[in-house]
Amino acid sequence: MIAPFVADPARRSVLKVACSHCGLPVPRSLIVEHQDTQFCCTGCEAVYKLLHECNLEEYYRLREAYQENSPRPAKITGKHFEYLDDPEYLKRFAKAQTAGGYRVEIYLENIHCIACSWLIEKILMEREGARFARLDLGRSVVEVVFNPLEAKLSAIARSLDLLGYTPHPIGEDGGAATTRREARRLLAKLGVAGACAGNIMLLAVVLYAGEFSGIEPEYATLFRWISLGLALPAVLYSATPFFKGAWFGLRARMLPMDLPISIGILAAFLVSVTATILDRGEVYYDTVSALIFLLLAGRLVLHRAGRWAASAGANLLSLAPKLARRIDENSVREVPLSDMLIGDRLQVLPGEHVPVDGELISETAWIKESHLTGEPNAVKRNRGDFIYAGSTSEQAPLELLATAVGETTRLARLADLMRNASTRKAKIITTMDRVAGYFTGAMLSLALLTGVVWYFIDPSRALWNAAALLI
Repeated sequence: MIAPFVADPARRSVLKVACSHCGLPVPRSLIVEHQDTQFCCTGCEAVYKLLHECNLEEYYRLREAYQENSPRPAKITGKHFEYLDDPEYLKRFAKAQTAGGYRVEIYLENIHCIACSWLIEKILMEREGARFARLDLGRSVVEVVFNPLEAKLSAIARSLDLLGYTPHPIGEDGGAATTRREARRLLAKLGVAGACAGNIMLLAVVLYAGEFSGIEPEYATLFRWISLGLALPAVLYSATPFFKGAWFGLRARMLPMDLPISIGILAAFLVSVTATILDRGEVYYDTVSALIFLLLAGRLVLHRAGRWAASAGANLLSLAPKLARRIDENSVREVPLSDMLIGDRLQVLPGEHVPVDGELISETAWIKESHLTGEPNAVKRNRGDFIYAGSTSEQAPLELLATAVGETTRLARLADLMRNASTRKAKIITTMDRVAGYFTGAMLSLALLTGVVWYFIDPSRALWNAAALLI
């Protein structure tokens, strides 16, 4: 990764020395003589040293193996994050687990590849003492289970920050709020694109009809300029997700599907603008705006499908109530579900959801278990039978002896399986991601070849045919 060090300053000024961590060129002022490792910034140096201290050099091999070596210097804020150890914070934003543990979700900046996922999970579990760590690469959210007596949340956050992944612990609804904001932004862009496309279509009908039945030149020019004004919001506002996707892909040395889309949109728009200014040639504002609208509609449908899959587990967990009616000697009182322990006796009234997994103490009970079996009718349970969290009590109060609480209930395990299934890529999706880069490269090459061939056949149609192939 590193170019050989050259002591001669004259040669050093023209020789590019690569950073040992990110691979970006090292500024001449930071080059250290007679040193094998060179760094473009202090952040990369800190991350490099941390990885080697923890024997995690495998990170670099994985990064190259997945061809996801996106050059970027490590961003370190240097914060201490002491507020995360406050018991009130943990009580408010972390979810209590069994045996004194807590589960918290942390949003991370600068996540970009599978190697990041491997590194984060390794460093948290092997160095910081977390009981469990799993990164959802799609949401850039890491789920951490830890015991404050074994691992401090502030230390976990500092390690993530030192690796260059700026941490942002989120509350119970933080991820959902972010997803809703993203959906609203997509919907706003879709609305603008749809309004622009609809009005441009009406003007396009007039222009196309005028080609056959005749239209005054000054009116045709006026409609073209109006179409240009209507197309501007669609291109400059609604199409920005495709432009950003293409730019980030190029920065990561990839050829994303957004690249040919962006080139096609810009080519069609710029040629139409040229035709409008010069008052000759065809304009395709309707094609551009309709394409943006349809692509955004597809992206919104995909986003909502992913949102539904990600929230399915959370919806299932909502069946378990937050309070339980615990029987203490001869009294019954409501306590938070986090205070329930295995072996506690509890009462469930008719119509209430069962908060824990437990063994039935009452003689008989009628229970609805549609969330587990799909059967809408109540079933009879006898003394000694097991009843699972999320079930609904029918007809009469019942008493249970808790056998599993919190994350150990069958309901929680089922929700966890659903959450894992929603974040795990299917094999066909992984194959498509790998093929997409080759497909995009092939399309760009064919578009270039089309433009060159048509330049010799009919130069006036060369750019349009190339743009049509891209779109």
